[in-house]
Amino acid sequence: MRIPFLRQILLVVLLHVSFIAAEDVLIRRLISINATELLLANGMKICLKPTDFESDEVLFKFGALGGYGALDANDRASGEISVAAAWESGMGSMSSDQVSVYLYEHMLEFELKLMPFCRIIEGVGKKSEIGSFLCCVDLLFTQQKFTKEGSESAIREAKTILGKKANDYDCAYEAEFLKVNTEGLPPLRPLRVEDLSKVDFDKARQIFHRSFSNPSEFTCIIVGNFDVGKVIGLVKKHLGEIKSQSGLSGLNKPIKAPFPTGITEASICVGNHPGALTRLTFPMQVKVEEKNIHEISFICQVIEARLRNLIREKMALSYGVDVSYEFPVYPYLNNPWVSIRFRSEQQRVQEIKKVILEELKHLQADGVDPREVDLIKKLELGCQEFWLKDNFYWVSMLTNYYLWGWNPERVDYKNTSLMELSATSVNGMLKQLISLSNYSEITATSK
Repeated sequence: MRIPFLRQILLVVLLHVSFIAAEDVLIRRLISINATELLLANGMKICLKPTDFESDEVLFKFGALGGYGALDANDRASGEISVAAAWESGMGSMSSDQVSVYLYEHMLEFELKLMPFCRIIEGVGKKSEIGSFLCCVDLLFTQQKFTKEGSESAIREAKTILGKKANDYDCAYEAEFLKVNTEGLPPLRPLRVEDLSKVDFDKARQIFHRSFSNPSEFTCIIVGNFDVGKVIGLVKKHLGEIKSQSGLSGLNKPIKAPFPTGITEASICVGNHPGALTRLTFPMQVKVEEKNIHEISFICQVIEARLRNLIREKMALSYGVDVSYEFPVYPYLNNPWVSIRFRSEQQRVQEIKKVILEELKHLQADGVDPREVDLIKKLELGCQEFWLKDNFYWVSMLTNYYLWGWNPERVDYKNTSLMELSATSVNGMLKQLISLSNYSEITATSK
């Protein structure tokens, strides 16, 4: 059969960019990471990454930019409670209890999240139950139930949970940490029991529908032991039939997280937790991009290795020093931080802090030796080899890269120039990454 001329041109273009058109689905092979990318007619993007790390484990993660942080302040409580209310209402012809029984019988874990700046659907199941999981997602998008009984049940449960969080050490510390480092950014303030009185049923229902109805806003990552051809068929059957929506949710509104100027110190007393937890946080002085994120991670490992060795030499213990980059308004990359944390006796906090700041100053002035860079490269390669055999790592990193609009093949270090990084480049980044005149120190101590 002859292919119409315009379709011939389209097919040539698609093949040129490694896409193949098949029954309203565009397919692209990501050969370097052994993955397959699909673009459905309704706009949803799918990435299938088959692995053999676990004999019968499949992980699912759907992600979309935008969350309740984009809502007006008066609607935020309704937004935060909306997912729990929908879950308590059931979906399709099933009540909430029937959904739970369905998941139990099919040995599925299924979780729905509306977060400050993103929306997530994730779960785990056996490869024989991939269709069952995708069927639940289909029902979620197309047959949403939202009842007053479900809303009232969700509010009752939220009161219990929030009451427990009020006395939780980690929750109290994290709330204060975010409050100080974002100057009280409203979307990051924890929900309080008294906020639940502001929940409006109709608004909560509208917000949930806005959040989980448009397939074109979502990317789906499926990782695990499965046959790609069979899963493509299941994806087309369950996700490809979800109707596209003409309008977007309006939730995708990047928000900046202002960091306080100068040096900020804060101490909070929480519970009877032994010792003290301290975090030194430095706003990054460089923009995080696809081309430098591996380099930033590498620099964090260089700093961590140096600090651990130095503190162990001086104090016999490393005090669990950990250095990492963080995104306060994840998944948006605005206003990133470098965070250095450690746990110690309360009386040693200032001593350890002094050692850290002095060593950071020394690193920026004198840099690191090429041998240190080579050692960290070997360690990073070892870590990469370990994590590339982990399903959770793949599903998490691929979700991030798709949300950021980056090339998913660059999740693997071998598809980047990281191993070519020189000591000169590392030392240049050490000078640029943070400023020692702008950071916060937040310590949690026991009462």
